[in-house]
Amino acid sequence: MEYQEFIDGINNGTIQKVSFSVKGYAHYRNCMMISKPSTNSYGKLIGRLIWFYLTPDCSEKQGFLNNVDEKKKIFYIKGKGSFTLKQVWSHIIINSIE
Repeated sequence: MEYQEFIDGINNGTIQKVSFSVKGYAHYRNCMMISKPSTNSYGKLIGRLIWFYLTPDCSEKQGFLNNVDEKKKIFYIKGKGSFTLKQVWSHIIINSIE
């Protein structure tokens, strides 16, 4: 899957859940993206929450409302710095998509 196809699928809601890892970085071996409807306190739909859970214990996570901010650096690779999803895309291994 190409990067733009992935982002478009998340942003338009056709991709709801993705399990993935970053090849070569054991710290990011069990990542998950989940997109779900978001409601206000009155139950009115206000959009979609998009969460990237980067570690199994959820100590590293990043959330977005409605669309992924492609400029947001969500991965921290020790000794190398912070990176956007697009910058690490060539290392992403998708395990499952729903």
